[in-house]
Amino acid sequence: MREWFVSELQESLGTSTHDVQMIIDYLASHGDVDTTKVGVLGEGSGGVIAILAADADSRIAFVDAINPSGDCPDWLKESGVVPEKERAEYLKPEFLQRVPMLDLVKYLPHFSSGRIRIEQVAGEPITPKDVQAKIAASAPSLSLVVQYEDMRTQVQAWTAQEWWLKSNCSLLSLLRV
Repeated sequence: MREWFVSELQESLGTSTHDVQMIIDYLASHGDVDTTKVGVLGEGSGGVIAILAADADSRIAFVDAINPSGDCPDWLKESGVVPEKERAEYLKPEFLQRVPMLDLVKYLPHFSSGRIRIEQVAGEPITPKDVQAKIAASAPSLSLVVQYEDMRTQVQAWTAQEWWLKSNCSLLSLLRV
């Protein structure tokens, strides 16, 4: 399969962001879900999509992004999600020029909507450590960056405390992307 999420990164992120808005519209049309204060949980590229969607749609008040990808050149160079045989294609300038506005490291400092929590788990293969550091450094001042030494520590933290998104919404409509 030559076309997949990474090979069509700009289209994938843009379309998926719009899809989140369409889901909220659909839920709002039924009238049985409060869509005025939506929380979105996303993992990996879903975390990026959640942040982009929150900036595009004011109904999204809170975002929990787990191990979001970002810093496209370094992420594409080092991420375990990118197949080695395809990696060189994604590092070409013509490919990288298509995704700069969707690159989380460039986008986050200008993000002004809602509240964001970025959860980073050290050692996971999708988002390399140096990319995680760049994402954390680019996070806006209103965001919360939580770093875990491993997945076990993350699960223990989730078990020991009330879930962040739930604690930030009175009636929560939660989407997972």
